[in-house]
Amino acid sequence: MPQATLYRWAQTAHQIMQAGKTAQALDIFKGLVAAAPYDSVLHCQVGAAYMTLERFDEAFDAFEQSLRFNTDNGDALVGRGEIFLRRGNVPAALADFSRAIQNDPSLQRRSTQRARGTLLALKQQADRVQGKPSKP
Repeated sequence: MPQATLYRWAQTAHQIMQAGKTAQALDIFKGLVAAAPYDSVLHCQVGAAYMTLERFDEAFDAFEQSLRFNTDNGDALVGRGEIFLRRGNVPAALADFSRAIQNDPSLQRRSTQRARGTLLALKQQADRVQGKPSKP
């Protein structure tokens, strides 16, 4: 199946997920991954659906798979970083967030905007713990 067709289906699945039917969207994304098993974007979409369903171990695995095929996939980096953070692995989360922002310094993607917001929140928390005044 041509990549353009796969991505049209992925867009439809994304819309279905946005409408609150994440399990249905996940089924579509998994089918797309079966059709294109080396596509980083599609694996990342599977990860996002699992995240929405709060199935974090499966989401992590999907983001890892996505990053095997494209180590610079910012959405996968941020998704994996968010799971690292949930697991208490702050250094790994910071590394993923920082790398995603380095790849999108103008913060064009929602994921890198989230990563920057998370980094700023973590910095503010660290500053409070250390008794330093936070900068806006």
